Parts: sequence; C-alpha cells; structure tokens
Amino acid sequence: MNEDDYRGLIELVKEQMASHGLSELGADENYLVFSSEDDESRLPAPHKHLLALLEAFRVHVKLTHRGTVEESLDRIHEACSGEGPRAAEIILPRETGEGRESMRVFLSEELPDRTEVLFQIDSLIRRLRDEPGPDVPTSRFRR
Repeated sequence: MNEDDYRGLIELVKEQMASHGLSELGADENYLVFSSEDDESRLPAPHKHLLALLEAFRVHVKLTHRGTVEESLDRIHEACSGEGPRAAEIILPRETGEGRESMRVFLSEELPDRTEVLFQIDSLIRRLRDEPGPDVPTSRFRR
C-alpha cells in the first residue's frame, strides 16, 4: 500500500467514527506528535496514524463490550467477601448534533457482545504492524 491508500483508509475510519458519534476520537489533534527540534507538532506518517486511530477505536469497542464488563464484575465478585455485584451501569459520554456532550447509560446486560468486532480490529492492527508502511514525511502543524 502507498501513502494515498493509507490516507484514504484514515478518512474512511474517521467517517465511520463520526457516524457512530466518535468524531472527537478521530480528530487529528489527538494524534499529533510534538518535535522539540523545530517546535512543531505533526501527524505521524499515514501508516502510523492509521494504526493509532484503529488502536483508539479498539479501546472504545473494548470498553463497550459486554465481555469486558462481565470479566470486571467477575473479578470484583471474587474479591468481595459475601455477595458481590451482579450488574453495572455503564456511563459513556456521547456527542450531540450541536457538539455538546450528553451521557448514555447502559446496564451491563444491554451491552453488545463485540467479540467478533474486536477480533477483526485486532487482525487488521496485526496486519498493519507487519507491513512496513511507506517512508513519507509527516504533516506539520505550527504551535
């Protein structure tokens, strides 16, 4: 793949994030790397930028995966003397159309099983890590 392929994939991932209320997670400002040599912040090379986007998305998916919550509840239950919690409320920030945040509350049993999605994201991340990526200059941002 060349740098244009990676940039196209970056835009596709950002569009998908935005369509699921995660445009802030995909914002370029989250991925800038500061260089003290020239006092500029840059986006990483497209290959690394795509990896960083996918890794951030993976964290979000993992946090909203029923298996993660159930595993956490099991650990808490094992650590408690007597009866431990059997359910949890999950509160996640969410963007609204006006850019304001609201909270979305889930009961743990309402969360989807995202095992397959996590598997696919992990597979894609592994494949991208195995690929060297083109050696291209990074985009610059002045501080």
